[in-house]
Amino acid sequence: MQLYLELVINGKRTGHLAPITLKNGNFIVPIQDLKAAGIPLSPWGADPHAQAAIAINIPKNVTVEYESHQQQLLITIPPDHFSAQLINNPYESQRHPAKISTGLMLNYDFYANKTRHADSYSNLWTEGRLFGRMGTLSHSGIYRRAFRGRNHDQEGYIRYDTRWQNSNEDRILTFEAGDVVTRTLSWNSPVRIGGFQISRNFSVRPDVITYPLPQFSGSTSVPTAIDLYIQGSRVQSEHIDPGPFTIINTPFINGAGEAVVVTTDALGRQVSTTVPFYVTNELLRKGLTDYAVNAGALRRQYGIESFSYADFAASGSFRYGLTDSITLESHAEGTRELKMGGVGTTFRMGTFGVTSLSYSRSSMEKKKGRAVNPWLSIQFQALQSGGTVCQI
Repeated sequence: MQLYLELVINGKRTGHLAPITLKNGNFIVPIQDLKAAGIPLSPWGADPHAQAAIAINIPKNVTVEYESHQQQLLITIPPDHFSAQLINNPYESQRHPAKISTGLMLNYDFYANKTRHADSYSNLWTEGRLFGRMGTLSHSGIYRRAFRGRNHDQEGYIRYDTRWQNSNEDRILTFEAGDVVTRTLSWNSPVRIGGFQISRNFSVRPDVITYPLPQFSGSTSVPTAIDLYIQGSRVQSEHIDPGPFTIINTPFINGAGEAVVVTTDALGRQVSTTVPFYVTNELLRKGLTDYAVNAGALRRQYGIESFSYADFAASGSFRYGLTDSITLESHAEGTRELKMGGVGTTFRMGTFGVTSLSYSRSSMEKKKGRAVNPWLSIQFQALQSGGTVCQI
């Protein structure tokens, strides 16, 4: 006997009518109809390209029921045979390229001071920017004028910074030439140089999430509604199909917290799961890199002299997200007299916090030194309120 029935998989209607052959108590369905209805073929080990038909009720872990009133064939398979569902993935958010126009901007700030028994002077700070498709050219400085007192030697115009900057959104890179401040890690110090710098600049791509976000995983055998609560507030509500699922939360969480995942099936039955988490932007998510390379002449007497440069210097910093819990770091710098290099790591301690450890060595004029820099940040969650009660 042959019937045309709608295939229903784990309570989800597919809307697909398939020719069903009833033979010796078996339900025989063409493989291509199962595929067209979006039903996984793994429970039967069927070839997705085959044109044959299979008895779908033979495996012990598959349940098949004929619903005569609705003319449906109800098929139930284990949820682990379904493809994993990724819900609300901010790592793949839509990108909106920046619009570039040509223009000129001028900032200024004037300050004057006059006292009876002290120096009297005025300052005019200015900044100009010319921007367009070729980048941004900026210049800043200050003009000083003393009316009374002994500070006449500091009168005149002092140049602060002159720099050209261009960013590439596709490669998330920024190139700077002129007066730049070197990018460094938390365990070394930046300096001002007159030269160039090439660095990874995530600020030009706000759609890129650089640090790992909490993930909440589970599995359901029927179509289910999922509600996600963070610190007692519902932040997300979704309807999902049968099978395993993973929720990646939106990136507005930082620090320690507690999440509750509530699943509700078609009959109104609810299951709640409480999951603690810890989020920090000190880490890079797995596979992401961050770096900066620069070289130039060291800037001296900044804010006092307009053009005072010293020896040549070069440095480079690199960070790599080995896993979502471990970020590796390295840094090297050198001048004619000073050489320094080191490595470090930052890792997450479960849901308690993060810790960082670095080791560096240096040499200057035949003298050598080394440094170990430990850093620890811990947050404890109160069992009753779920708030942060202690931070070190």
